[in-house]
Amino acid sequence: PPGAEVRVLADDGVVEVGPLRLQAIATPGHTAGSTSWTWRSCEGGSCKQIVYADSLTAVSDDVWRYSDDAAHPGYLDAFRLTLDKVAALPCDILITPHPSASNLWSRLGPGATAPLASPGACRAYADQARTRLEKRVADEGSAPAR
Repeated sequence: PPGAEVRVLADDGVVEVGPLRLQAIATPGHTAGSTSWTWRSCEGGSCKQIVYADSLTAVSDDVWRYSDDAAHPGYLDAFRLTLDKVAALPCDILITPHPSASNLWSRLGPGATAPLASPGACRAYADQARTRLEKRVADEGSAPAR
């Protein structure tokens, strides 16, 4: 059945679910309408800032060009702004849609080999994505447009 309450949520808007306050972060780049989420979670006296950061991968077919501002006005600038936003987020625990992008499986469960919390994880995730995006843009500049 349809949801009882549907509303548009602006960038930095908040959704309350029980005691959690989830903040929406507009993160266009991989997909134009991507949204990431951040919230604070506490257990006992320990609180962590958790970030679900949507995919930051610059991937498309070879015809679509991130650098083609005439065809996609402002898209590349918005992607770069997204990377800046994600890098600056307070972030103790990072979750990504592709677990390998944040080494999630090595941080969860009884076989974990790395700590769950890593305060620099959002910056590292954004920095890796920026490297891939800039390589993609450079590659587009050296390849003929189709």
